[in-house]
Amino acid sequence: MRYPRPLGDAEHSGEDFFKSLGVSDLKSARSLPTDAISKAPDPGPSGFGTTIDGDLLVGSNEELFQQARFNDTPILVGFTTDEVGAEPPKHMVEWMESAIGESGCKEAQAAIAKAYPRTNDAETSMLRYLYRDLYVGWPTWEWARLQSIKGHNHAYVYIFDVHGPEHPFGAWHAAEYPFVFGNFPKPPTPRDEAVSALIRQYWINFAAHGDPNGPGLPVWKAFDEKSQMAMVFGDSSHSQPLPNIAGLKALDELLRCGVSRESRDIPDIHDKPVTAQKQVRRCGHSSAAIP
Repeated sequence: MRYPRPLGDAEHSGEDFFKSLGVSDLKSARSLPTDAISKAPDPGPSGFGTTIDGDLLVGSNEELFQQARFNDTPILVGFTTDEVGAEPPKHMVEWMESAIGESGCKEAQAAIAKAYPRTNDAETSMLRYLYRDLYVGWPTWEWARLQSIKGHNHAYVYIFDVHGPEHPFGAWHAAEYPFVFGNFPKPPTPRDEAVSALIRQYWINFAAHGDPNGPGLPVWKAFDEKSQMAMVFGDSSHSQPLPNIAGLKALDELLRCGVSRESRDIPDIHDKPVTAQKQVRRCGHSSAAIP
């Protein structure tokens, strides 16, 4: 989740990247072999990222929503219960701890510690869910909130929690894709087929009408600031208030209170280890157990 940078900052990064390649302009860089470019160091701790160029991108998503400069259409957004799919990478954990610890927002820090208690036991530690919500959950939640507050069309939020015993902490990143398309990498179970049929009908309805609901389907309640409703896809798919709302609100307070814009530039999972100073800026086997 990289925060968009102003055009001038991006141009400086490009100039530094050219210097690392030993060239002075784009034409010369294009003449280099791909191996030389792929082995070159990143132009900065946050890589290239997204640039507000004033043409294609005229502002950050949040800024444009606040200014009512966005396409006001219904949206359907969501995430999985265990986006990590494994223990979070060490450098990502170090980044999170540094950003949270240096924020200066004591109340937010305490709320985060309460919502995501840390232990030395992987079975009980909430570290993976802190990573999930900082990296995916909070941006999804914020998008839905902005649409529901600033827009005239509904936001529909989902949490995907279909997983087997081989993934005891929840559904991993992009695990819902085979269900959306009804195209599984291995023979699906009857449960998988039933959830897939439900999801596909919701998606078809949404594409056709801007509303996933339809005859014979469990009601998918629209998200709004008061109810914070989401559809949880699992053994018994149903609408309910977001189960991780306390953690999301704590992260929201942290990001707004004491973390600079550059620190919101969360490094990619494949990025080189960085620190917050350099950045300056679902558990269990059923949906009811989602933290």
